[in-house]
Amino acid sequence: MNKISDVLTVISFILFIVIKIFENNNYSMASLLCGAIFIWKGRVFVGEGI
Repeated sequence: MNKISDVLTVISFILFIVIKIFENNNYSMASLLCGAIFIWKGRVFVGEGI
């Protein structure tokens, strides 16, 4: 189950880097918040799955 949360973390991190490079700072901050929420929801889902 840890592998799933690790994959979600890596995907969110990569997306954040890409968006930060190609978009403005405001969009980068929004993507960071969305990424954090996505990771949190993913971990909660994995926790409930166990």
